[in-house]
Amino acid sequence: MNRIVLTVAASALLVGCGSRTTASPSDTASDPTRPAGASTAQTPLEVTARVVERVLSRAPLPSGTRAATAQEAHGKGLQSRPMDENLVDRHRVYVVPFALDQAVSWFSSHPPPGLDSSGGTSSSGGPDGLTSEGLEYDGRSTRLYNNLDEQVAVYPLDDSHAVVRVDALATWLPQRTADERVPKDATAVVGFRIARAGARPEHLRLTGAAVRELARLLDEERPINAFGAINCPNDDGARDRLHFIGGTPDPVFHVAASGCGFIGVTADGAAQPALGGGYAVDLALRKILSDR
Repeated sequence: MNRIVLTVAASALLVGCGSRTTASPSDTASDPTRPAGASTAQTPLEVTARVVERVLSRAPLPSGTRAATAQEAHGKGLQSRPMDENLVDRHRVYVVPFALDQAVSWFSSHPPPGLDSSGGTSSSGGPDGLTSEGLEYDGRSTRLYNNLDEQVAVYPLDDSHAVVRVDALATWLPQRTADERVPKDATAVVGFRIARAGARPEHLRLTGAAVRELARLLDEERPINAFGAINCPNDDGARDRLHFIGGTPDPVFHVAASGCGFIGVTADGAAQPALGGGYAVDLALRKILSDR
């Protein structure tokens, strides 16, 4: 008989001059996140990269725009960069025939198709003494990517021109593997719960509906991303150990239900994408125990 071990650690101004163009006028779909046709992209990373490239290719640009030279593009950075190891970011730098304020107004009144405005930024000074204005637009998320974003950063060049950096970016999401799921033929859960660091463990054995409820919660959880610096609640050391009996393969879940609430997973000794949801699992376990 195979076993699964689950460890839960509970712990507009409109500018009258200039017409609208796009970098890819042949693509007329209203939603740049929808596939334009058949694609061989399969992995979350490949799909995300394709969507990001499409968003960037459809960025609205005024008539008279040209590509920036290397010197003009130097030092023109991304306005707000997510701290994420799964980030896909593509950018292009242009020179537009407007002064800074006119350029900002033009881009404000010509949002990218399929995206919604989410605000703007402003900066001055910096290492190169540059002043810039930024606009940001958000798109939809899917099970393969989230945080789809277009950022437009406008920098002054001279009295009648500005440098514009356009970024399209999104975060690809790792997917759950079959090895991470509780086998449907699991018949019991044995283990213990520790309410806080140093507390005596409360031993348990669960069958029937309790097993199915815990398995359902675990199978609904999605892989997490490394979102960079995260402010997590205090980790008090509370944790549960839930051992599912029956079925294959034999995954082990290391779940934090305090602190960040992440769930580390291994299956037959191989690391799997980490999950979220430790709090929900521990809450369900506590309810199951209190109802007994």
